[in-house]
Amino acid sequence: MRLLILTLILSVAPAAAAARAQTRPASKTLVTRGDILMARNKVDAAIETYTKAIESKPDYAEAYVKRGLARRAKGDLAGSIEDYEKASSIDPKATRNNRFVAESYSNRGYNKLNEMDVDGAIADFTRAADISPSEADHYYKRGHARLIKEEFDAAVADFDKALGLVDKWNTPLKTLVYANRGMARHLQGKEEEARKDFDECVRLNKGEKMLLEYHLRDIEMRIQILKRMRAERQKGIARA
Repeated sequence: MRLLILTLILSVAPAAAAARAQTRPASKTLVTRGDILMARNKVDAAIETYTKAIESKPDYAEAYVKRGLARRAKGDLAGSIEDYEKASSIDPKATRNNRFVAESYSNRGYNKLNEMDVDGAIADFTRAADISPSEADHYYKRGHARLIKEEFDAAVADFDKALGLVDKWNTPLKTLVYANRGMARHLQGKEEEARKDFDECVRLNKGEKMLLEYHLRDIEMRIQILKRMRAERQKGIARA
C-alpha cells in the first residue's frame, strides 16, 4: 500500500508542477525572462521582452519599471522616465527606494540645469529625493539649483540635509556642498558663516583654492544668466 501511495505521489507531482506553470501569468514569466536577458547584457532583447509583458498586462507596474531600467542602460533617458511615470501612475509604490530610478530623474534634472531650465531641474531633483530619500546627492543638486534661483533659505536647507546624509569618505561631494552653502550664506549676508564654509571647502580640497574659486564664479555666472533670461521674458510679456 505504501509503495502504491508513493508511486501515485511521484506521478502526480510533475503534472501539478506543469499545471502551476500554465496558470502562472504570462506577464510575470516574460518579466523573469527579461531579467535573465538583462543579466546577460542583452538589453535590446530584454526591452522587447518587457514590452511583451506590458502588452500581456498593460497595468503591470513592475514591467514598466524594468523596461525603464533597460532603456536607461541603453541611454534612452526620456524613454526610461516615461516608463517610470507610467509605473507610478499604476502603483505609487512601484518606484520607491529604487536608486536607479532616482538617478534617472537626477540625470534629467542635471541636463535641464545645464539648459538653464532651473524650475524643471528642481522638480526632477525633488522627484529623485522623494524616490530615494537617503541619497545626499539629490539634495545637493536641488540646493545648487535653488541657489541659482536665489532661493537661499531653501538652498541652505538642502545643503544641510546633504551634509547630514553624505558618506564621510565622499570628500568631493562634501567639498561642493560646503562651497555652495558658503555662497548661499554669503548672498544672505551671513559672512562669518560663509567664511567657515569656504574654509572647510578649502581644507577638504587639501588647501587648494582653485576649485572653490572656479565653482563660485560658475554659480555667479548662472545666477546672472537666469536674471537675464527672466528680464528677457518680462520684456517679451510687456511687448505682447
